[in-house]
Amino acid sequence: LSLTLLLLPSTPILSLTLLLLPSTPILSLTLLLLPSTPILSLTLLLLPSTPILSLTLLFAVPPDTVPLARTALRLACSSTSNSLPVGHGLPLKFWWRDGQGSYISQGSKFYMNSAGELQVDELSRADAGLKFACVAADDTEGSSTGFVQSLESNYYTVSPEYAPSQSDLKISPHVDNGAIVSKDIGGDLRYECTADCNPPCEIKWMYKSGINGSMYGEVQRSGVLDKKGLSRLDPGKYRCRAQNEHNRKDPVKTTFTLDLLYLEVPQVFMRGQPISNASIYEQEDSIELKCVFDSNPRPLITWRSPSGEELLSEEGEGPQEGLDPDTRVWESLYTSRLNMASLRCEDSGVYSCLGNADNKQVEGRMNVNVKCVPKPANIPGLDLQEEYVWLMSEPLQVKFVMRGWPAPKITRIWSSLDGVQRNEILDTDVAVRRIQPYDGKAWLTYFEITSKRSLTKADTDRVYTMNLFSPDVEKTYSFRIRSRGPPDAPLNVTAENVGHDSVEVFWLPGFNGGDDQVFSIEYRKTGKDGQATSDWAVAAKDIPEVQGLTWQTSKISGLQPSTGYAVRVRASNVLGTSVAELSVKTMSVPSSGGLGAGAVVGIVFAVIVFLVIVVFLLYWFVYRKKYGAKGLKDFR
Repeated sequence: LSLTLLLLPSTPILSLTLLLLPSTPILSLTLLLLPSTPILSLTLLLLPSTPILSLTLLFAVPPDTVPLARTALRLACSSTSNSLPVGHGLPLKFWWRDGQGSYISQGSKFYMNSAGELQVDELSRADAGLKFACVAADDTEGSSTGFVQSLESNYYTVSPEYAPSQSDLKISPHVDNGAIVSKDIGGDLRYECTADCNPPCEIKWMYKSGINGSMYGEVQRSGVLDKKGLSRLDPGKYRCRAQNEHNRKDPVKTTFTLDLLYLEVPQVFMRGQPISNASIYEQEDSIELKCVFDSNPRPLITWRSPSGEELLSEEGEGPQEGLDPDTRVWESLYTSRLNMASLRCEDSGVYSCLGNADNKQVEGRMNVNVKCVPKPANIPGLDLQEEYVWLMSEPLQVKFVMRGWPAPKITRIWSSLDGVQRNEILDTDVAVRRIQPYDGKAWLTYFEITSKRSLTKADTDRVYTMNLFSPDVEKTYSFRIRSRGPPDAPLNVTAENVGHDSVEVFWLPGFNGGDDQVFSIEYRKTGKDGQATSDWAVAAKDIPEVQGLTWQTSKISGLQPSTGYAVRVRASNVLGTSVAELSVKTMSVPSSGGLGAGAVVGIVFAVIVFLVIVVFLLYWFVYRKKYGAKGLKDFR
């Protein structure tokens, strides 16, 4: 009943000939030719008896120009009818279908105008992808020749073109236009830029330096900005730009500023010089330490002493901003100063300035050495004593710590006894061990002196003198040695506050023999000849030696009046005892009865003197004034 030939654009036909024999029962022959079908010649040979009612050639004609969004679109349908008889004069009638095969009605957004064209008054982006085709037929208007409809034309796909708007430009992860993006130095910067546009946009990433950049330069010719290991040269403005042929003169763009977070190790200055090690003299004028941090954001700067004590915490002064001429990076400098006055040797060590910013911490370190004269450090157990006790069966060994910097050295040792001097040869007569620094402190030096020659009791009271040398000063220190044994006898034993029944005893402790000593107080009666008349009695015992006191005292009670006594003070240690004695006589008991003869005579004499004085005063001030010289004769 029907024969349809559909010739696709790629069909390489130069000539097409159809020969229809009389017996071919074809009611309709339709040739649907797409606009680009490369057919150069088409010949139809129709025999007279071929029962063909209609032959229609149908063409869908696209718009002459590219459709743009927000403009009107009209689609025309062109068709040729070869229905018999030739020259039948019937008009063509058109219909339009969408991609689902449904006919377009007059009330829809897309409608058929009076010219048979498919029309939309304002094309939108949402219309992209819609498909339309036309159908044609001879309009017989009820003629008995029949109604023969063509097949659908090729489909026209709606594809409106448009320039991107600002909202069409998307950056992932999302970042607002004009935003500030903070990244750590050494981190990565990755953003993907896309734009909704037709035809597809050309997308570029542009960069302008934050230092002296006035124009943007291309940094990435794609939609992906990917920078790894951010450095000090990367801060600035980054811009994604999207454009196609419809917005060449006004591309859309989104810009953000990269703020690089960093904290560099500070520069350190001492006395205005970029040095990290300095020496000053003890009690000298103040010294200024300075740390300069290149940082973003502003750092919190904390100063600490060599012992870790916090000395100062502040936000740095600044920023002082500028371009480093060597590295060509922008610097933001913050400065903090620490002023110290009247430094002592113990203040020597490493001072640190710690910068904290954005969870980062860096440190500057400065070594300050305070020069001081060597002297004993007064460390308990390691202080240089005036006397040392040694056990004769063992070598003499003296340990002490000296305070001083630069660290001193022992260059010479000599000794003297009873005015005779002896040179103690180092490493032969004495060995010197030196540890510096001691206890982690540069100003402390540990010394250990050991006698390599044998010492005897005859060396007791030998005085050793050592010469300590440092580059700035030379000092000598001495100590006496004594052999270990019983304590020396107490010194200067005296009696004070002697009463009729008690007495107070005072004494000075002697050398303790190298061990702790205690004291006891004993007494006994003596006769007129000083001979003992009773046994020793203990008044007090185990009195400890009081360190740091000059005199020690104890009271003896329960004595008899007007009686002579022998008192002794015993000093004892684990090796023996020494004794010091004195004699004392108690007072008599005071009388408690009436007045004695002496007292009566004294009182009478005092009364007589008083009366004489009264008579003289009466004469001088009263009688002589009243009677004059004559009265004086009568008075006599």
